[in-house]
Amino acid sequence: MATSDYKKTPLLARLWPKRLTLGFGVAVCTAVLITEVIFLIPAAHFWHKSNQVKAIEAVRMAWYHSSDPAAFLTAQHKARIGERMIRDGLLLGGVVFDSAGQPVAVFGERPALDLNIARLAGVDVQESPTTSALDVHYAPEDTGLSHHIVVRLPAEPIEAATIEQLRNFGLSVLFIAGLTAILFIFASMLLVIRPLRAINKSLRMAVDDPDRADRYQVHLGRRDEIGQISKSLNMLLTSVSVVYQDELASLKHAIDGFGFGIVRFNREGLITSANPEALKQFKQPDFNSLRGMNPNCAQPLGARGTPPAPLLDVLGETSEPMLLNLHTETGFFTVMAFCSTLRDPNGDPKHRFVAIMDMDEILYDSRKALTTAEKARTALRVANREVQELRRLLESCLCLMEPPSTGIEAFQEKFLPDRILNGWYNEALRDGMVTGELEHGILPPLAGNRKAIRNVLRQAMLLVYAHTESDRPVLKVTGDKYAGGVVEFTIVDVTHDREDKLPSRRRKAVDPTLPHAALKSAIKRAEGKIVAVVTEGNAPRVTFTLKAAASGPSEAEASEPTVEGQELAESA
Repeated sequence: MATSDYKKTPLLARLWPKRLTLGFGVAVCTAVLITEVIFLIPAAHFWHKSNQVKAIEAVRMAWYHSSDPAAFLTAQHKARIGERMIRDGLLLGGVVFDSAGQPVAVFGERPALDLNIARLAGVDVQESPTTSALDVHYAPEDTGLSHHIVVRLPAEPIEAATIEQLRNFGLSVLFIAGLTAILFIFASMLLVIRPLRAINKSLRMAVDDPDRADRYQVHLGRRDEIGQISKSLNMLLTSVSVVYQDELASLKHAIDGFGFGIVRFNREGLITSANPEALKQFKQPDFNSLRGMNPNCAQPLGARGTPPAPLLDVLGETSEPMLLNLHTETGFFTVMAFCSTLRDPNGDPKHRFVAIMDMDEILYDSRKALTTAEKARTALRVANREVQELRRLLESCLCLMEPPSTGIEAFQEKFLPDRILNGWYNEALRDGMVTGELEHGILPPLAGNRKAIRNVLRQAMLLVYAHTESDRPVLKVTGDKYAGGVVEFTIVDVTHDREDKLPSRRRKAVDPTLPHAALKSAIKRAEGKIVAVVTEGNAPRVTFTLKAAASGPSEAEASEPTVEGQELAESA
């Protein structure tokens, strides 16, 4: 129960015990206790007063019988009679007064009550303010004596008699109440609790088995309220059974029309029903054949070394769908299975429904679609790469179509070649033509026609790329400065030296003839020379020379910023 609902529950309902028999017993005992309290309080007062009167009368009769009317007793004789009563336990003490109210003899404890006070206030009985005692005044007409006597009676015998009467009365009431409670509980068990238990049992059995709820009717044959409840319950169980059976029929019709298999298991893990699609999937002619097949038929997809196990054990308590291999007598097939558990009010599994969807055709179509998509992506990548290769061939054509030098632009410039080489390689890497990074050390600076030298370096890179057989090669550039003011460059394919496994091969869309011709044209303008072009083997290479920059510039040249410095400043 939620906290808010618990707070709204009446206190009596929260304190009431869980069993009705115990509740009746507690109610009867509570009623008995309340009855005893109601009766015992006034009875205790009445018995206390009655016992006081009896004690006072007993002492009066003792004085009366101890005196001789024919003899005249003095105060001393009366005192000795009082002392004898003290020894007998009737008194604690007393005082003998004359008619004038003066004490003439005292025996035992002296009472607090005085004769004059008794006469003036009209009080003949007074409880002692200091001890547990009772002071009583006896007049001569009460005792037949000639003196007034005030005696002190002990209160213990009076209280003991009162307690004894209360105890006897309480035991009698308890016995009668207990017997009444037993009879009441027995009657309630027979007339109330047993019928209620039968109704409760019927309801619980109907909840566990609603399609046969009409079998759990309760026939009490009584005309009181409980009998009317049982008749209403029987009508309800009949209606529940009819409605549930109609719902079951509708559900079965719907399950039979599903396009995937549904198998129902009970709490023991046995198959209780299956729709036609499930029989078709397991290749069984009827339901009895399905129940008789090997239960170890399920295996998680991909667990080839795991032996088949029961379907429910493989699915477990998870509610997520799983891909399984289901083994039949003729082979196995791949399915997606989903388990749903129906629990009873106690939380224990009652029924488990397993939905089975055949995935063989779906997986085949999916694999086919993935293969087609992968081929399309590969073809697209190759087509894009060929487009980039053709774009670079166009650059070679433009290089060949450049007009011969007029001498106007052939002025000397000093610059670093690695920026031109890295620029071409980064563009090729972005377009998917090469991989990794361009390998080179410190390259000597060059001098000459910058545009012509740029075309030489770019066409040499393209020529090596065109001759390589690797799909995405790795290129390396070396530059050595020799005497005579020339730098010898070598551009080589080092893919086979950098990869552990054999690289993939692909025929390029670049015809090496065109970049080779463009390289010859550009190197002539740059006043360089082609040393060697090696196209055979796994490492094609191109070796050529270009004019190196002067190593010691003059003061004027040192004061002037180089073109390379200007470009670096502008790029920064």
